[in-house]
Amino acid sequence: MVLSLVGSLQLLSGQVGATQSTHASDFSGPTGIAFQYGGVWVTNPSNNTVTELSASSGGVLRVIGASTQDFGTPDSIAVANGFVWVADLTGNAATELDASTGAFIKQDPFVGDTAPAGIALSDGGVWFANESHESFGDGDVIPYSDSLIELSGATGATLQTIEGSVSNGLESVTSIAQCGHDLWASNSNTYTISEFNGLTGAPVRVITGDGIDDPTSVACDKSQVWVTNLDADRIVVLRASDGSLLRTIEGASVEGSTNVAFDGSHAWVTNPYENSVTEFDVATGSLVRILDKRADGFSAPTGVAVGDGHVWVTNQHGNSVTQLDEKTGDVQKIIRS
Repeated sequence: MVLSLVGSLQLLSGQVGATQSTHASDFSGPTGIAFQYGGVWVTNPSNNTVTELSASSGGVLRVIGASTQDFGTPDSIAVANGFVWVADLTGNAATELDASTGAFIKQDPFVGDTAPAGIALSDGGVWFANESHESFGDGDVIPYSDSLIELSGATGATLQTIEGSVSNGLESVTSIAQCGHDLWASNSNTYTISEFNGLTGAPVRVITGDGIDDPTSVACDKSQVWVTNLDADRIVVLRASDGSLLRTIEGASVEGSTNVAFDGSHAWVTNPYENSVTEFDVATGSLVRILDKRADGFSAPTGVAVGDGHVWVTNQHGNSVTQLDEKTGDVQKIIRS
């Protein structure tokens, strides 16, 4: 998930041409990924751990596991202001860690059969998409309603709650994102996007149509909101100021698109069904490149994060993280379990 030699591909074991061998550990179905403070944080739902990597060397700094934090299914993750927040899907809790040491700070349990399914940083703390669900003995988790909960970054106390309703469209929320002072949520059951005032929790609008079909994730880049639609093979780009449609992106470049991260001028999109990552120009939506070669190391690429001139991608089926050069798209390093 990390490194810095442009054009040089580094692998866990063996050598490829002039590349070197490095060692990494304990990825297991990695999905969520976040970057800050020189560290790259990865969630591993399959073995209930969180891994921190050095952004400069790619080395494993620590693996935080069930022996101390008892994660249920760590999924979404965010880092800000010296803290790491983890949405623990089946553990029904929000876990807070110290970003500098990885030390456990606190765990905020969610009430009843509820699960923090998505995460977004807010002005005063962190928002969680709180997916209510019914759990079955065979491990299946079936959602039936939703709410959004904002926790204080300082204390973990609940600041506000937005309950799902017909009027605000919240139902089976798959992803949330903060854009300015507003909060955006993708609703998989209603095929809608809900926007709220993040300061007051008041609904702003519910967006339907415009190509929104099976919305999977929502991401914000200043003036734009990008919505991936997994089964529709489409990205819908909305104007953040009024929710109007700016453009749609369709075709082979976004087949099975899942998550989006921005580097300021470009958007990076993971396509797990196609084992590819796509780069777009944010201003125009035009295609920059598709990375889909075997040497890229992609195997169900899912999470994506950008920082320090690099792009990091989690490979859920490959139990690895691929690091790309932000400017060229070259693979710099593949860190494997």
